[in-house]
Amino acid sequence: MLIKYVTTTTTKLLIRMKLLQPITQGSKQYVFRTLPNFFAPHTNPSVKNIHLVTLLCHKDISMFLYTIESLFYFIKKSLPIAIINDGTLTQQDIFTLQKHFSVSIFSTGMIERKLSRIFSKYPAIEHFITAEFTPIIKWKIAFMLLERYPKYIFIDSDILFFSPPEEIIDWIERPKKYCLNMEYNQRLRTKKYNDDDNYLDLYHSYRELLKVTYFKNTNTLFNNGILCVPDPKLIRAERLNKIFSILDKTWFDTQFGTDEFTLSCALTKANSVSLPKDKYTIQLTSLRPEQLPAICKHYCWRAKLLFPLDAIRLAVRTRLFSQPLS
Repeated sequence: MLIKYVTTTTTKLLIRMKLLQPITQGSKQYVFRTLPNFFAPHTNPSVKNIHLVTLLCHKDISMFLYTIESLFYFIKKSLPIAIINDGTLTQQDIFTLQKHFSVSIFSTGMIERKLSRIFSKYPAIEHFITAEFTPIIKWKIAFMLLERYPKYIFIDSDILFFSPPEEIIDWIERPKKYCLNMEYNQRLRTKKYNDDDNYLDLYHSYRELLKVTYFKNTNTLFNNGILCVPDPKLIRAERLNKIFSILDKTWFDTQFGTDEFTLSCALTKANSVSLPKDKYTIQLTSLRPEQLPAICKHYCWRAKLLFPLDAIRLAVRTRLFSQPLS
């Protein structure tokens, strides 16, 4: 009864706060960090045989709580979660995660030790995993090579769901032989002088160049913010070793987003299906769109600035993810 009272009172207060415009940046961040304290826990998952997997850092803990709560709310199920600790998670972070969900924590050192058995056979994989200059996102691919779970969903910590993801629900409930992934919109040819925008153009161009040169069947718009994997054997070490040997020669293995391109090369179009872009949208800018997407949004790049306010609004609408939308 006490939790229900606190939840109801907090929600009413937040609804009233919408009348106080503008909400200061400080108060928004305070509400954003405080609300998860009142979310109902999911420590006893309703689905046991499918795991969520994420690479998580300390600064993204609050975002991750909203991401998972919104997913569980709209699929009406809860799943166990595997957390890859990038090395920055504190003991308080781990306590917070364990309080909300059924979690297993994996250190990067443990993953590397487990993979050492294949390094002698696949030197390009060893070079990519152990090199200091390769980005932290390499641990996503490293975890997949462990083949720890028979079926899992990789999810980033900067995604919000706004309505039931029917494609994902169907993938969870029925046996599937293909992966599901998100997809970028095709980039338009631009002439920009802002470094960030120019980098996105170059990054997309380089993907296209690698496709033309080496990887004919690659989806260059591949995004793994959500990646549903029905069988870890779809991601073969032999194929990854070949890909990494090429990326090393072209220096693309140093770029953030290497994991996306690598996985798009490793998964052919026959075993990877893209979620509809008009329902599962990816935003890169901090410009506020006219309306929220039908199902979910991946807040990439500068769009992360929009995440806290959208997350607060969603939590208020759903009564802290406890009641059906009106």
